[in-house]
Amino acid sequence: MDLFGNVCKELSESGYDLFEMTNLFPRNTKLPYTIWISPKGKAKHGPRVKVDAEQEVVISVEDDPKVLHGELKSRDLEQIKQWIIANKTALLRHWNGETDGSEVVKELTEMFDGNV
Repeated sequence: MDLFGNVCKELSESGYDLFEMTNLFPRNTKLPYTIWISPKGKAKHGPRVKVDAEQEVVISVEDDPKVLHGELKSRDLEQIKQWIIANKTALLRHWNGETDGSEVVKELTEMFDGNV
């Protein structure tokens, strides 16, 4: 199996399907980093977003988002938490498979100067 196949297999076995993830770029969210979201699929964990920072950062999708893995600068973390709270309904609809990647993008709120 080639490298791409190995990565896909590893992601799938850990509950992620590479092709289910949706990239949300800073030009669309106005956040300082790219955000990755996905539907639940085979995941055994709760809803979360991944942040493409210097290291991967994982933050829960809930009323009071929590960092589950990694670290971010305080200001960046607060912006992302505000964005998660503002977009919780859309993120959970996507997590639950009610929207696909193109549909969820239309439901998301951008950040402007750190404020929703």
